[in-house]
Amino acid sequence: MNLNRVNSSKRNRNWYMTALFALACPTLVSAQNQELHIEVSAQQISTGNRFQAVKIVDDKTIFVSGTNSSIYKSEDAGFTWLALKAPAKKDKLQFRDVYADPQRLVLMSAGEGAMSRVYVSKDNGLSWQLTLQGHKPTDFYNCITEANQTYWLYGDSVNSNLTVFKSTDDANSWQPERLPYDARALEGGFASSGTCINSSNRGDLVIATGNTIKPRLLIKEVNSDWQSVESPFKGGEAAGIFSVQLSDNNVYAFGGTLKTKDNPALAYQYNIKQESWVALPNLPINGAIYGSAINQGHIFATSPDGIAMLKPNSPKWQLISSLDMWAIDCTSNYCIAVGGDDTVVKITF
Repeated sequence: MNLNRVNSSKRNRNWYMTALFALACPTLVSAQNQELHIEVSAQQISTGNRFQAVKIVDDKTIFVSGTNSSIYKSEDAGFTWLALKAPAKKDKLQFRDVYADPQRLVLMSAGEGAMSRVYVSKDNGLSWQLTLQGHKPTDFYNCITEANQTYWLYGDSVNSNLTVFKSTDDANSWQPERLPYDARALEGGFASSGTCINSSNRGDLVIATGNTIKPRLLIKEVNSDWQSVESPFKGGEAAGIFSVQLSDNNVYAFGGTLKTKDNPALAYQYNIKQESWVALPNLPINGAIYGSAINQGHIFATSPDGIAMLKPNSPKWQLISSLDMWAIDCTSNYCIAVGGDDTVVKITF
């Protein structure tokens, strides 16, 4: 779903960075949160971009991507950043999802028709191959994931068909995946953080839908058929489930609505085996959650209003940053969030 429809002009801040930090030798603005025993630091690594996706490959290597065909790499756990040679720079694509491992780098752009694309690099961004591209004006890609050496791409529905592609050859070629369910009217995903489709370590898949009367989860467990799960999220235009995470037998779903900020954003936990939903504590963020991550039992949720964190067994979320953040990813000892104003936030445990 075209997140250009998202009002990305939200600029409320509890604190403000007054300098453009140098790429080669950045200065970090840090804040110690004594209650949560974490450190939050922010860095502005470019100019004129909004970052919309992040992927941590290992303890040192991180990729972030976003508007204006921007993609940056860090090889020192986020202390310094290097701009990579991006494909289709002149087209000013919105790279709203990025996937990386030691062998390849995969970029997905979101946009109407031909602006939706997938590029693959096998030489750390020195050269790129276009492997998938939208053709019809109704084509719109939202996010990608990888599970058991198979790549999956999810896009907005076309007519009555849910748009899902898969690749079993390292994202070099793609085949449509026909789901056993028709799309509901206007049903699609939200290209807000690269997490409207996600996978577990064992290879289970989950897709989040919205912008329709009844948002739902589409779940495919390993060696099982797809299942459609009705959700407690409110539907309608620009409302539904924006981001999902899989952990053990649980799906953590996040969303809300872009139409109003009068109500808190929403977060629920769905147990696949018990087929039951449980509401998570009320979020300190209104509107909608764009991105999410789970690390060592800590749950993170991001939006243009900031980053919220829920500690294990805690009855209350904590707002740990008020910066405009769209996406987040975690490794064992830190998380990286990205968003507006060319900003990267590092959360260290």
